[in-house]
Amino acid sequence: MGLEDASGIWCDSKEDIRNISTTYFKDLYSSSPIANDIEFWSLVETKVTTEMNLELLKPANRLKKFLLALITKNQTAFVPNRLIHDNIVIAHELLHVLKTKKMKFNFLALKLDMAKAYDRVSSVSYFLKINRECGSVFQPSKGLRQGDPISPYLFLFCTEGLSLLLQEAERKKQIQGCSLGSDCSAISHLLFADDVILFCQAIPSQAESLKDILTRYGLLTGQLVNFDKSSLFFSSDTPLDTRDNLRRILEIRNVNWINSYLASLQLLGNLKLILSIT
Repeated sequence: MGLEDASGIWCDSKEDIRNISTTYFKDLYSSSPIANDIEFWSLVETKVTTEMNLELLKPANRLKKFLLALITKNQTAFVPNRLIHDNIVIAHELLHVLKTKKMKFNFLALKLDMAKAYDRVSSVSYFLKINRECGSVFQPSKGLRQGDPISPYLFLFCTEGLSLLLQEAERKKQIQGCSLGSDCSAISHLLFADDVILFCQAIPSQAESLKDILTRYGLLTGQLVNFDKSSLFFSSDTPLDTRDNLRRILEIRNVNWINSYLASLQLLGNLKLILSIT
């Protein structure tokens, strides 16, 4: 038994395995430097009114009833009067278009796996036990507190930052979302809590813009994309050499995730629907 270290070197000694494992989880639960991006904050619109603020200052949790007005329509999780099924249906339709129809331009869909979504528990310590031997102790230093009932709502505000960056890129023609038809609005992203699907033209300039946005979002929020678990899907006419080039730009290994991913989303949506009814 062994593990690869950060340099790709295979290690099989007990001490190396223990150190590699401890370093991996210590990095996973460590905070990232947060950038002070003045240009980004200029994109944030004032949405909380004086009346909302007075309600929010009351002792009880009043945040939930304002989420519909505060959170972008691209996000359907945890927001009252929105169903996760809404985005599942849109995702199904968009990916069906990419898979079956000839289009004027080739498009890609990028399903992101966020590596640092809800992974902090405060006031605890960790150590790894491998082959009955304990490694060194470390403390987490980032994320939202698990078990806090308000943490899902705070995470929605965090993902609003990603929406703002994508919307700004659309306005500047740096990316172009995919549309279901000539009379339909283009969609650049769909959000399912910490699950994200991005859409843009399958050309290097737009892939590079997406990569820059994700890097900037990570610096602003500490959220990082796990590119090893993220996946790409291309419209059917996208040439193979173009696909390979875009995979290199985005540093994505996995392709054609469509069936298993949407099936899991449908299962999650059905479960949420059942829970809301009962």
